[in-house]
Amino acid sequence: MLDSSGVTKITVETGNVLNLNDIVKKPGQKSTDELLECLKLALTNCRKAKKGNELEITSKEPVYTHDVDTNELLISVKLFVDFGDAQILEEALQKCLKYLETKCINSLVLSYKPKGNDVELYEVWKILENFVIENKICRIGIADLDTEQFVAFYEMVQVKPSIVQISLNSCCVVPPALQQFAKLHDIQLLTHNDPQEILPEEKLREIVPELEPKKVWITRFQAHYKCRGVLATKGYILGVSL
Repeated sequence: MLDSSGVTKITVETGNVLNLNDIVKKPGQKSTDELLECLKLALTNCRKAKKGNELEITSKEPVYTHDVDTNELLISVKLFVDFGDAQILEEALQKCLKYLETKCINSLVLSYKPKGNDVELYEVWKILENFVIENKICRIGIADLDTEQFVAFYEMVQVKPSIVQISLNSCCVVPPALQQFAKLHDIQLLTHNDPQEILPEEKLREIVPELEPKKVWITRFQAHYKCRGVLATKGYILGVSL
């Protein structure tokens, strides 16, 4: 049970899940199942700290197992979100930078699942653009837009996406038109098998049934050693506004 009295925000940081045997032994599991397992383990072995109206829950598993120079890492993040609240998302990205002990994320991919229209997508993107302008993110990309949507989006935004992710669950072959557009504009084409909604509300309630979440965001981070391609850390940060 969480002591959430007087709390309006909760953050859960999982630490480096590569060191958790319960996770490592299930390499083929789905993204949602992996996230749930990571959160459950983090909540059972954690430090809790109240800071004003925020409860921070941090796994006792460190984000980096060994002493590392973050300048020697390539850090990538995927942000899962379904709302456009600028203040919350700015705080989410700042928390990610702080937790990963870095001044700059090498690449960030946005997975945005709109609840209403797509207007908020551009509002979310503006937040990412500001982080690029401030040299806090090097490259930004977006997931799960079809070819027509992506081209229209690309033409409208100030900082162009240099990464586009296509879901293997909905598209077995990358559309030729998208391949051509990506090649023309030097955009990296990637595939993924994440569900668009990585943490449905009913799944979140399985872990913390006492919460009444209003807004939820998730960042999944990975860091590889440069030139070696060896994975140094992997994990999640969950943010909940009550």
